[in-house]
Amino acid sequence: MDRHRRRARRLAHRERCRSGDRAVESATTEPVAGAASAADDESEADAASAPEPEEPAAPAIQELAVVETAFGKDIDSDTWWYAVVLENPNADYVFPSAGITVEAVDANGVILDSGIDYTTILQGRTVVVGDFFGIGSGTIAKLDVRGPTSAAATSSPAAETGSFSVSELATAAEYGWMDVTGKVTSTFSEDQDLVTVSVIARDAAGKIVGGDFTFIDRLPAGGTAQFESSLWNVENLPGDVRFEAFASL
Repeated sequence: MDRHRRRARRLAHRERCRSGDRAVESATTEPVAGAASAADDESEADAASAPEPEEPAAPAIQELAVVETAFGKDIDSDTWWYAVVLENPNADYVFPSAGITVEAVDANGVILDSGIDYTTILQGRTVVVGDFFGIGSGTIAKLDVRGPTSAAATSSPAAETGSFSVSELATAAEYGWMDVTGKVTSTFSEDQDLVTVSVIARDAAGKIVGGDFTFIDRLPAGGTAQFESSLWNVENLPGDVRFEAFASL
C-alpha cells in the first residue's frame, strides 16, 4: 500500500472516530399443653435472629493504568506521532468500545491538539498509536491521556475472552523506508473485522522512538492473518532499533 493511501486510511481512522423444629416433652408420657407451640415460636425467633451467611465480596475492579507514553515529529512533515501503552490489570473484565483521548500539551500547559481512539481494552496491555495534524509551529512537552473509569468495565472471564498474539515480526528496508511485517493469530470464536495493529519502535535503551498503525481487514475465528506497516523513515530510526506489535479491536 503506497504512502498516500496509508495516510488517507489514518485520517479516516481518526474520524471514525458495561432449621429444624424441636418438640419439648414433660416428665410424663403426655406432652404439656402449649409446650410444643411455645418451643416452636422460640425456634422460629432464634432462626429469624440468626445472621444470614455472607456471600464472598466481589473483587474490586482496578482502574486502567497508563504505563508509558511517547511522541515525536515526522522528519519530512508537520505531523507528530504518539504512542500510549495501557495496562488492564483485571483478569476477568474488559473495557468495550473505550474512548482513549490523547492530548498534546506544550510547556505552558496549552493543549495543542488531541486525538481519540475507540478500542476494546482486553486483559493485559493495549497500545494506542496515532497522529497529531494540528500542532503547527508549537512543540509538544507532554501527553495527557484520558479514558474510561472502572465503572465502564464489563465482566468477561479470561478463560472465555478471546485474545490476539503476534508472531514472525520481520523488517526490510527499501528506498529509505522500512517495512515491518508480521502475523496476528486470534483465539476469538468469531471473525474479527478491521483489527488494528499498532507497531512501536524502541532503541537499545528501550525508549519508544516511533509509532505506526495498520489494519487487518478480516481476522478469521481461530485463524491467522498477515499485516504490513510501511511508514517508517529509516533516517528517523536508530541503527539498533527493534519493533513490537500489538493487535486490538
